[in-house]
This record gives sequence, C-alpha cells and structure tokens, in this order.
Amino acid sequence: GKNIVDSSAETGYHELGGGEEPHEPMTLCIAAGFYGQPEGLGGVVLCCDERRNRGLVSADDSNKIRWALDGRLVFLLAGGRTAADQLYLSIIEAIEGQHPKRGILGASAYVDFSDEIQITKFIQLVKHAAQKRKRELMEEHVSLTLGMSFEEFTAKSSSILRETHYLDTWHELKSINLNAELILATVAREEAIILRVDSSGDVHWENHFSTIGTGGPIAEAFLVQKNYDDRMGVEECVYRVYEAKVAAEKNRDVGPTTCLEIMDVDSEGYNFNRMKLTDASFAAIDKMVRKRMRTMPILPKCGPGLFMVVKDSYIQDGSEEHKQLEASEESPVVDDETK
Repeated sequence: GKNIVDSSAETGYHELGGGEEPHEPMTLCIAAGFYGQPEGLGGVVLCCDERRNRGLVSADDSNKIRWALDGRLVFLLAGGRTAADQLYLSIIEAIEGQHPKRGILGASAYVDFSDEIQITKFIQLVKHAAQKRKRELMEEHVSLTLGMSFEEFTAKSSSILRETHYLDTWHELKSINLNAELILATVAREEAIILRVDSSGDVHWENHFSTIGTGGPIAEAFLVQKNYDDRMGVEECVYRVYEAKVAAEKNRDVGPTTCLEIMDVDSEGYNFNRMKLTDASFAAIDKMVRKRMRTMPILPKCGPGLFMVVKDSYIQDGSEEHKQLEASEESPVVDDETK
C-alpha cells in the first residue's frame, strides 16, 4: 500500500503498542442503489477508500468490503479495524444462528426482502446483535478496570465502591460505543436494500444510498446535489458514487485509493453477481471526475446588464440631506490661533 507518515495525530503510550486498541478514524464507505437495464432488476454500487490509520502511520492497504452468505449479502466496514471485524462477526453469527443449516439468505430465501415485515424482523435481528456486542464491551471495561463481572458491578458495587468512583464508572459505561459503523446491502429483485449500523448500535433502513465514516458527510453532500432516482442506470450510479468519494478525499482521513464493486442479480432475481470495473473503465471515469472537479466553468463577463441596483446611497439635489452636506462643506474651519 501507499504508506503515509502523519505527524498531526496525538498519540499516547498505549497507542504505540499497549493492550488498548488505538483510535482509528472512520474514513469512508458508500453504498448506493441503481436500476439495472434492460431486465429492470436492482443493484448496488459499493465504494470505499483503503486507508487504515494507526498512530503516526497510515497505509492504503485495508480491505473494507466483506461478502457473506454466498455473495447474497455484503458488508462495508468503517472504524477501528478490530472493532469493525468483531461487530461484523457478531452480526453474521446472529444471522447464521437463526437458521444454522442453510442460512437466512440461502436457497430457500428465508427472508423476502420485498416484504417490509420481513425486513423489519431482519433489522431487529441485526440490532440485537449490535446491542449484544456493545454489552460485551461494557463487560470487558468493568472486568479490566474493577476486576469484577458486570453482574457483580450492577448488584453490589454501590456498597463497596466510593460514590464518586461508582458514578465515574457508570459515566464511562454510558460513553462506550462500538468504535465502528457498518453498511449491509443486498438486492430484492427491483430494489436495493441498504441498512446502516451506527456506532451506538442502532440500525437504520436507508433510502437510495448510505455513507459512513469521517468522510461520509462530504460524500453525502455531493450525492444529494441532484435528485436521486433509483431508476438510474448503473453507469450514472457509478459516476455519482465515485464523484462523492473523490470529493470526500478533502477529509484528511480519507485515502486516495479506491475499491469499487457492483452487486446485482440475474434475470431470475435469485442468482447474485459480483462485478468490478475494468482498469480502462475505471481510468476513464477517474479522469472525467477529477477533471470536472478541479476546473471552473466558463463564467459570463461582468458587463452591462449583469447586475441590477437594489439600493444605493445617492442623495438627491435639494433634499434636506443635500443642504446639510453643502452647509458643512462651506463652513469655515476655525483653529485655535484664529480664536
């Protein structure tokens, strides 16, 4: 990968090799839906940078896309690398645990993603897995800092700890988050299904597209500049997603390299395909996007008729203001010697 030394981060001793995982900025991942032609079936464009930060060093060599369940479900990961992988594994474990033999998205199609009730149940399953992972983090914190289980802490710590220590621990527990965000995406025939798991463990069913990471707000700002229509073709969707990713590179945590893949289904709507752009196609889109973003359009000349006066400060002849101005100009100046 492309290694970059960044001296702007503040790094403590534990971040240079201690037991606690260092804070890693959440960089960028994007998922956006499109409408395949001519079959009229849906698909998802997946895009992310490859930046991974650790202390003073960053490298563009991180794979943030995870394909699961025979390619029927895809995850995009952002945040601390270990934290994101653990959250991903917790969710996969919950999905496979629900239907261990064939999987929730196996050949028998346990979840019909065209049915909103089934999607709601699936969201609850993912939310419970994220909440379980958050509870595990809270239990680890209590065990490492107090040397007792979480159950012991809630049952009797108020009687054996000083009140300030007890309250401080609860405050620390309340501030714990997953240090990761995920996007889950799949396709239900004509529609792309995109879910986002935020760092608090809540799950959101997204419309049209989703962004995560510190570069997410910039990417989202670009994606909403034009009305987003899921009926757009894959070419336009790829262009708009990549345009948003390039814009987000202005955030110092977002890397310059890009991983861009496409997920769609065949004409039957059951077999999933995973594709990526050829090198020539990617180079052409990259050149087009970067040229457009660094050049200014031809602007009209600032000649007559371009502007109109809204209000000016002109004082009309003969007005009271004009007489006062003339009187002040004609008044002799009296200095101290004249006096």
